Amino acid sequence: MKRQRESERDINDIDRLSDLPDFVLLHIMEFMDIKDVVQTCILSKRWKNLWKSMTNLTLHCLDDGRTYTRVSPLEDTDQTCILSFSKFVSRILSDRDGSLHLQHLDFAHRDTPEITLLEVMEYAASHNVQQFRFPVEFDPPHTFELPLSILCCRSLTFLKLDFWIFSSANNKVKFPKSMNLPALKSLHLTFVTFTTNDDGCVEPFSTCK
Repeated sequence: MKRQRESERDINDIDRLSDLPDFVLLHIMEFMDIKDVVQTCILSKRWKNLWKSMTNLTLHCLDDGRTYTRVSPLEDTDQTCILSFSKFVSRILSDRDGSLHLQHLDFAHRDTPEITLLEVMEYAASHNVQQFRFPVEFDPPHTFELPLSILCCRSLTFLKLDFWIFSSANNKVKFPKSMNLPALKSLHLTFVTFTTNDDGCVEPFSTCK
């Protein structure tokens, strides 16, 4: 009876999760909060760098689960949280295995610093992202021009850009005169302004095949 109990205890002590292949563990991580994902690095030697091989990233930082609801100035604690998350995002992107292409990147943030927006878009484009979701709320000090890199990303098949701007200056998010997205199959845009050509016409999709 004693041996049986010891045998049952040994079975229960087996780390079945770590016995799973990497691709299964990486798939499980896709359903976890990114902060919890990064913390798995302390579990064991095998887990130390595992998260860095993720090809699907979800980076969200929204207030109490509600999207785009701010109507009053930010408190100091909110500003601290925003800056902290921006630094966290930069660390995630710099530590991730840069040799791996991105299949999916979903970034959502409120009152995002412009430098963080540009960093995420440039990273997505340079790592051949296939699906890019980008719903953000921010208050730019001037008209924000989208970088050509993400709008000329030849690997993109899905692109969703939702910009919610809170500004008394009526600033906007401006598209370039044209974009080159040969693999694109689905495009969703919210609150953007297209740039006219010299003849006053707007033809942002003229170079898309």
